Amino acid sequence: MKKSLAVIAAAILMTLTACSGSASAGPSYKAPTQVKVRFEAYKTLPQYINANEAMKRREGKISITLSTPTGIVQNDYSQKMVNGAGDPVVFYSYSAGSPVSLSVQNGSSYGKVTCIITVDGVIVSRNESSSDYGVASCSGIAR
Repeated sequence: MKKSLAVIAAAILMTLTACSGSASAGPSYKAPTQVKVRFEAYKTLPQYINANEAMKRREGKISITLSTPTGIVQNDYSQKMVNGAGDPVVFYSYSAGSPVSLSVQNGSSYGKVTCIITVDGVIVSRNESSSDYGVASCSGIAR
């Protein structure tokens, strides 16, 4: 009888000890260490402006400044920022919690420039400017 009481007492003690840990019963959540960030920058011309003529005169130009994981990139584009393959978006992987930023400047006195930053499919910043030679700036945190 002493043995069975000792076994029962040990089982109760182990159960109580196991229950006194953390309140969550499921696996702990771990935040991602790398997140995919999508950048877009483009210029919309007014309907009365012929886009082909504007490009010939370089009036459709935009200038961008982009923070990348390795530093700042500045470049000029014709109407939209493109990656090396010619796609109208640029992707980078950032450490979670890193600041991200993109600004786009209008290269002329007409049209509207827009910048968009998307982190893992969620827009974290979107701005536009329709001023003469105006600048639209976007910033956020890669989460």
